[in-house]
Amino acid sequence: MTFLKAAAALLLTANIASTTEADVRETSWREQVIDALGDPGEVYLVLLNGGERDGFMRLGWFEQNGQIHIYDRTMMPSLEIYETMAATLSPASLAA
Repeated sequence: MTFLKAAAALLLTANIASTTEADVRETSWREQVIDALGDPGEVYLVLLNGGERDGFMRLGWFEQNGQIHIYDRTMMPSLEIYETMAATLSPASLAA
């Protein structure tokens, strides 16, 4: 559940740039996340170790058949980190 909260926060942050302060006050963070998740997207991060490029993290999301699919692909060979994750959410589960 912690990952899902972090993913929701990251997706909200990605969408907040196009949101005015008045919009933020009028809607809850859950409503904003649900709205943001309706559009497919991906965040790609380059991971560094000792100032050198050493891997990547891809966090993405898309909607299909009324469900929100989130995925994570992370690799950092120097620390032997190889991670993959996928989750499916119902928009209603974020609204509770």
